[in-house]
Amino acid sequence: MANLNAGAASTIDFSYKVIPRVNGVPILDTVWTTRTIQVNTPVGSASFTPTELGLLTANGISSFVFDAAASVQKLTFPIHTVTLQDLFYFPGLKEIDLTGGSIFQMTSNTYNRNGVLDTIGRGPFMPFTRRAGDMPAASTQYLLDLLDLGTLTKVKYRANSMGIDNQLAPYVARGLVEVVGQPDEALIPLQPFLLDGVVQDANWKLDVEAPAASYPAGTGLQNVVKATLRAKNGTLVLQIPKEYEFEMANYRSLKFKVYGPPKSAISGIYAPYNRLWMRIMNYSFAFTTESAFGQQLWEYGKDAFTISDANLQTWTDITVDLSQSVGKHNRVIAINIGGEPSLTWAPTQDIVYYFSNFRFSK
Repeated sequence: MANLNAGAASTIDFSYKVIPRVNGVPILDTVWTTRTIQVNTPVGSASFTPTELGLLTANGISSFVFDAAASVQKLTFPIHTVTLQDLFYFPGLKEIDLTGGSIFQMTSNTYNRNGVLDTIGRGPFMPFTRRAGDMPAASTQYLLDLLDLGTLTKVKYRANSMGIDNQLAPYVARGLVEVVGQPDEALIPLQPFLLDGVVQDANWKLDVEAPAASYPAGTGLQNVVKATLRAKNGTLVLQIPKEYEFEMANYRSLKFKVYGPPKSAISGIYAPYNRLWMRIMNYSFAFTTESAFGQQLWEYGKDAFTISDANLQTWTDITVDLSQSVGKHNRVIAINIGGEPSLTWAPTQDIVYYFSNFRFSK
């Protein structure tokens, strides 16, 4: 309705199919029905109530009347935006940034459980994150309408970030949509995404030093983590906020370096602690409401990433194929040290692991 005069009445004719049924069983072939409705374009002085009020306020919008909205030429939205239907109120838009721009950062989730308070998130949007689930087609319709009308001259979008790539493809070809490129590898920042495993289970306890103050020498080490087991199921948790999921369409490998403890620390009943048990999931087990898609946990098994005696005290490269996550909504990687063996936890010396260079790779 962007090309109609304010306050104007318009008549719309539309047709739709009806299939008459009795007890769920069709009794006739398809019947076409035609209806006419009349709508009135809002007057300029009328106010409106947007769905994404907070996002528009962050854009500097303070007056929610049609006359004021008509002068707005650019809006920025974060990748976790629920709907773009508020674009209806801004017929004068020339540019839309769907990457978050310099206005928005990632959301954060705070956990307070088992005596631990921890927060993940905040900071810039990372290449390996995307919106949790695709944005519904109905939520993008007015964006497409503005593109078809020719009023928009530029839309900025990061590939796969909202799941609307197919809808935008025709406009990419016409030069109206700019698709932002992604690096071949993306380093995972530690502080925003390392979650204390105790919020899930007290037996997941590790003493984590990130970044580590000191660590074994190595080449090209970045973001080094020192993890000392303090319970028998010690688990390092990499997790992004529930508003997002890992962007697996491009980043199908997790790579990192690991430096294991001396053999003397993992002998006898502690021998299983030479292995890393990788579990990829939508949410940690205690937080079942954090995904609208249920749990989609998968793993390779407890022995898939075993460190040989020869590699225990050397920096060893690990690559985890994440292709099984494609089509899922995973956002948690739980790296358990030892595979949760059945034993009484009473080691005579600390079991210490070092990790570095956690990154997603194409």
